[in-house]
Amino acid sequence: MNSNDTIVKKDSLILLVPAEILQKKIMETVKTMTDAKLKCIYVSLNRPAENVVEGLKKLKISTDDVRLIDGISVSVGYKPVTSKNIIFMSDPSDLTGLSIAIGQFMELLKGEKFIIFDVIKTMLLYNDMSTVVSFVNTLVSKAKEYNVKIRVILMEKEDKMLYSKIKNLFDETVELND
Repeated sequence: MNSNDTIVKKDSLILLVPAEILQKKIMETVKTMTDAKLKCIYVSLNRPAENVVEGLKKLKISTDDVRLIDGISVSVGYKPVTSKNIIFMSDPSDLTGLSIAIGQFMELLKGEKFIIFDVIKTMLLYNDMSTVVSFVNTLVSKAKEYNVKIRVILMEKEDKMLYSKIKNLFDETVELND
């Protein structure tokens, strides 16, 4: 199975990506999954929704089947626009709110879907390691319960501690290099 097949078919994956090509590989992953007709729940705690939408449009990814959870914009003073496709979180440390937002989109989007978590390590800026690991465990379980695929992005050289604590929760790890 090549890496694109693995990315589409496996239920839960950790994607290890070099920092210098991180955003490119995240967008390519979203494109691969949406090209396979899966709907996307994109969680970002470090990039504003506006930037994510720009990246999607550059790759000609339709935003009709993409829902965004923006965990950073409000906390840095951005005034969110009302959109049925975007949930703006007021506090990036609010994991309960994040879980609720993900659950809302899992119920709203019909058909096959996936969650992509754009750099999960960002959660460690707001929460301790055990809280983040517990959240990831809950998220993976919830994804399985709802039959939703999940892709968690980690930077290959910088996220070794977090990786060691969550790797057993996932079906597989894929290294995405150029």
